[in-house]
Amino acid sequence: MRGRTVPVIVAPPRDDDPSQDADYRYFVEHPRATGYERDLLPGETPEPMPPGTRVWVQRVGEYTRVRGFVPPREGLN
Repeated sequence: MRGRTVPVIVAPPRDDDPSQDADYRYFVEHPRATGYERDLLPGETPEPMPPGTRVWVQRVGEYTRVRGFVPPREGLN
């Protein structure tokens, strides 16, 4: 991902966002982790993202997290 410019999406968490549970479980299982990378989950963003999009999840404090969405190279215009 180094050297690439990617879109940034800023949005508050939604109750129907499946990533909320996935990220919560990850950080419970890995309490010392500050972040991790995973595949985009179906329904995670209200806007469609190209297949193969990766998500970088970073924990900020105890209860807050931020996500960066990195589409595959061929998904960028």
